Amino acid sequence: MGYYTVLPGSRPEDNDMILYGENAEEVQILVRSESRIPEVVEIEDEDAHRQTAVVFGLRHAANASKSGEGTSALSKIQVLLLSMFVRNQPADRVLHPKENELKMMNHLRQEFNWLIKNEVHKVFNQLKEVLEAAARRYPVEIAEVETQVRQEKYVMATSTQTSQDQLKCILTITGDSITSADMTLKLHKHPNVVYHTTIAAESPWRLQQIQDSGNYLRMALSSLSLIPDQLQYLSAEEVLNDLDSVLGKVNSARSILAIPRKRTIDELMNSKNMKTLTPSLPSDLAVSFYLQAHKLIFAVYHLTQAGGTVKFETLQSESPVTWLNEVLVLLSVALHRAQQLRDKVSVFLQYQIHNVSSEATPVPIF
Repeated sequence: MGYYTVLPGSRPEDNDMILYGENAEEVQILVRSESRIPEVVEIEDEDAHRQTAVVFGLRHAANASKSGEGTSALSKIQVLLLSMFVRNQPADRVLHPKENELKMMNHLRQEFNWLIKNEVHKVFNQLKEVLEAAARRYPVEIAEVETQVRQEKYVMATSTQTSQDQLKCILTITGDSITSADMTLKLHKHPNVVYHTTIAAESPWRLQQIQDSGNYLRMALSSLSLIPDQLQYLSAEEVLNDLDSVLGKVNSARSILAIPRKRTIDELMNSKNMKTLTPSLPSDLAVSFYLQAHKLIFAVYHLTQAGGTVKFETLQSESPVTWLNEVLVLLSVALHRAQQLRDKVSVFLQYQIHNVSSEATPVPIF
């Protein structure tokens, strides 16, 4: 009989407590448990694996699976953290529950110290490099990064729902504005009527998404630049505060480009950009330019009234944007790397290890 520390494990299938043998390849299931927090249990029959050091309790994931939000299984990082306890404890050495618990917390604190002192600034520097690479691909100037305003020409291709003769558009984008465009429109209900309008450099069409996204990216880089390499974090909360600040700005920069804000017909009709068209379009027509994922979209909306209900027909053409695709990839890489660090730091909050101690740190296990 002996006392063993039960820790949340990595398998979501059930709540079995399992006993790992030091030299055994298989796992012996011992008892059932509903516990989801570390606790000390008493095992009567340990003859099969007397060199075993730890019992792991597995988290139950049934509720999470039913809700469609994934399982509540621990990450690989957490499993690695907890696996440090399976290390050559003598068969005749049975720790008292309190002593076992203190030893567990001491190991976790040592790993936390190493993470704070060795990983945090490394990841912050990586984020800065990736975000600077993204900023250099924007066609507008972004402070703190060497960029220049570029001019690019696009020939819009009609989508499968729109025939080639219905919608034609050739345009030039300079920075965050359409400085030249030539548009020809033909509607289903008026096949013999052709609408033609242009955009001139004197009254450009602003693509606000580019400027807004660039502003969030600039703020993210500014937040990182305010964190000195010599700064010694003393708690998980300090790290998460700085990390969440950067994460939020990078996520906003990406979302603005990937998922444009939906606008009502009234907003499109009354927008300042509509006033840049020469000649003006009829009052039942509205056009829109916006970025979505890796494409530039040109959309035309034709309003009709039937039985007192206002409806509209939509025509659309698009063109791929090379720099936009590259920016979205780099922002996604930054978000993934930042989230990895956040997950590592958050692991220790579950065990109420918040602050760095002065104890010596071991070689990291992840």
